[in-house]
Amino acid sequence: MLKNDLHYEMTVFPLGNKTVRCKKCDDKRRSYTEKGIDVALATKMLVLGNNRAFETAILVSGDKDYLETVKAVKSLGLRVEVVSWKRSLSQELAQESSRNVVLLDDLKAEIEKPPDAEIEKLIPEEEGQILRKLGSWHERRQIHNC
Repeated sequence: MLKNDLHYEMTVFPLGNKTVRCKKCDDKRRSYTEKGIDVALATKMLVLGNNRAFETAILVSGDKDYLETVKAVKSLGLRVEVVSWKRSLSQELAQESSRNVVLLDDLKAEIEKPPDAEIEKLIPEEEGQILRKLGSWHERRQIHNC
């Protein structure tokens, strides 16, 4: 529906993973990590911009690494709007945004993850039973402490 009816497309790049080892106790765990996301996103913005596949790109990042990409896309006569957390927003990138930057800090109450009890209400009962057998949400999220 988004792509066909609203001419809206979103790209979510997959995360890589790596093994991390605790220096104190030698415990090993798998951890998710970004790998090559900046280059992939910049390349996609440039290719789609050159093909006139959009009028406005919405960049959800405050990373200064995107500054030259944003300038290049804007030089094609296209718009780039920036959405970012205030603490990670490069001022140079903010100045290149085609409109005022949307700060996620201002939307925190609307986009914040609900408490675990509210999440569990959204899960179908059958899946919820399976998850409860695996342990609480908090237990599954727990960070390693040695």
